Amino acid sequence: MAGMALDSTTVVTTLSFVALMSGVFLLFMGRRSDATAPAVLWAVSNLFLALGIALVLQQNTHELAFLCVIVSAALMWVSIANFNKRPVEPIWLMAGGVAWVFVSYGPLADFGFQAAAYMAVSAVYLLACTWELWRGRAEQLPARWPLLGLVLIYALTRAFGATLLIPYQAASEISAGGGLWPIYVASIIYIIGSTAFLMAMIKERTVAGHQHAAQVDSLTGIANRGAVMEAGSMAMAQAFARGKPLALAIFDLDRFKGVNDTFGHRTGDFVLRRFAEAANAGLRPSDLIGRIGGEEFLAVIPGAGAEAAVAIAERFRDIFAESAIWIDGKPVQATVSAGVAVGQPGDQIERLEGLLDRADRALYAAKAAGRDRVSLSVESEIPPTRRTWRAWPKASRIHIAS
Repeated sequence: MAGMALDSTTVVTTLSFVALMSGVFLLFMGRRSDATAPAVLWAVSNLFLALGIALVLQQNTHELAFLCVIVSAALMWVSIANFNKRPVEPIWLMAGGVAWVFVSYGPLADFGFQAAAYMAVSAVYLLACTWELWRGRAEQLPARWPLLGLVLIYALTRAFGATLLIPYQAASEISAGGGLWPIYVASIIYIIGSTAFLMAMIKERTVAGHQHAAQVDSLTGIANRGAVMEAGSMAMAQAFARGKPLALAIFDLDRFKGVNDTFGHRTGDFVLRRFAEAANAGLRPSDLIGRIGGEEFLAVIPGAGAEAAVAIAERFRDIFAESAIWIDGKPVQATVSAGVAVGQPGDQIERLEGLLDRADRALYAAKAAGRDRVSLSVESEIPPTRRTWRAWPKASRIHIAS
């Protein structure tokens, strides 16, 4: 079996070549992606790794080789931090190299000590990279997890390798078939796998971004018509299946054309954004708000009966009225009217559009009654035995559509 052992030069050359090709691939593909900086940083990291591995084969260059590998690990951390849009303080990048130099050139330093030190320092940087991947887990990217696993295993392999390298006195003593074989195997798997999963993660973010853009109103940042209608249909089906009501509230900014004509379209855009902010401030976790037209918005309020739905709509109206007195430095004093409709399981409404028609009629009633008020559709009227003044917000403007 000894004759079948791989030559160390062959293994190291293979590792260097794989790292080089991975770096070149990432440089080429990364420049064409939506996350150029992380891909390029990871590519440069692989190029430093390739250089460091290649220098191990040369005479009297192992110090530079070890430093290149440390830089490679640090750049991997920076790449993922950049992907997560977080800065890395330069002092932490310099600390690893300084620590390695301090340890490696101490009174007890020899090849084994230097090799163990570079392995340990690079393992720390790889663990920082693992932590950064974990910190960004709120962004649902499936490729994040295999990449995190690879980086973690590679970091632990480096830490394990640090304990194995101390006895060696020179690079020539290291055999490819000896106790360092887990490091060689892990390195090849890591270089290839991390490159693939990083590109997959970048692609997943790009696809998710396109899907998000297709569902979000670009001006206000809330759901667009298609997204809120789809979510509303699903919410209604789920609510009715559980025997719960679902309410819709249509909001229409009062005299919005006059706002644009008087103060300009820029201020009009600020008014639309201000309403979206006010609506989000009044939402419960289960509610959804979306823009369905020029100055029209739709709130989907699952599980809410007439009293609760009107109270929520009235809160939207009140928050917006208070926040829209001055907008963009101008006395806009914008207001909003709302039409509320509540659907119950078994009341002959099968599609969201039917409930939307009720809310729309209630909105027209609110406009006809003088604007700046909430109107409840006649189909959703609260039974007299349950209608009390305590059910309505203070200073509210509630109107029952006839």
